[in-house]
Amino acid sequence: MATEKDVESGRPTRLGWYQTMFNQGAVTPEVTNHTYKGAGTEEDPYIVTWIANDPRNPMEWPTWYKWFITQLVAIATLAVAFVSSAYTGGLDKVIVQFGVSQEVVTLGVSLFVVGFALGYVFHVQSTTPRSSPPAQG
Repeated sequence: MATEKDVESGRPTRLGWYQTMFNQGAVTPEVTNHTYKGAGTEEDPYIVTWIANDPRNPMEWPTWYKWFITQLVAIATLAVAFVSSAYTGGLDKVIVQFGVSQEVVTLGVSLFVVGFALGYVFHVQSTTPRSSPPAQG
């Protein structure tokens, strides 16, 4: 998809849906030509802010789209919570079918719940500076 600007119209570059959501490397001419405050040094770092009419700025998305994203995330979160224990109702059949103990079939739910906890810790570690610990109380 093209990210070319219509210079004569004066309108900002419009990104397609795919580029907005998945291609975080798509750089528009507005981003390239914007003058950022600061010198880019350690003493005077660049101050990065949203550029006016930036299609990736969620504060400028239409209200209906913000609500759509909110509902989508809420439904996905609810689904994951239900899925974590969905197969526990059939554990007796799993024990009979595969000839395993109660501890082995319970391991699936246990690991799923542990994945919830460790997934958060690893996500926090990957998005925060390395100088701070992953969980601070």
